Amino acid sequence: MADVATQHEECIAQLQRERADFLNYKRRVDRERAEDRSRTREELLRDLLPAIDDLDRTLGAFPAELRSHPWAEGIALAHQHLLDALRQAGVERLGMEGEPFDPSVHDAVVYTERPDVTEPQVEEVVRQGYRTGSRVLRAAQVVVAGPPRNGRHSNDG
Repeated sequence: MADVATQHEECIAQLQRERADFLNYKRRVDRERAEDRSRTREELLRDLLPAIDDLDRTLGAFPAELRSHPWAEGIALAHQHLLDALRQAGVERLGMEGEPFDPSVHDAVVYTERPDVTEPQVEEVVRQGYRTGSRVLRAAQVVVAGPPRNGRHSNDG
């Protein structure tokens, strides 16, 4: 009778180990699927960015006399719809003139020394950046205005 009880306990223990292994496997698969969905979403968003850049440049290059033309207004409307859809999907545009320079979200393409500036700041946005959640899809390319690199201001004597 002791052998049957021992075998029963061993079977229960083995079943518990198998159950634990299965739950760990299920959690891992669920996590990997979520990571795959996130990676696929980010790839799609990155693929859309050049089209948004093209629309940004197009809108910036419209001659003033064409801005009220229905064709130009249609392009501006399509651009706005695309930006709204990205915003609803949790995508945030990065890079605004006047904000402090942050190398984690800005890619400085030019540094302009200005004695009237004490901390580096974005002087001009060359290309918008984008982030979703805490992940930067693409850093904003910016022109940075900052203090002279030698640390001396024009009134330092």
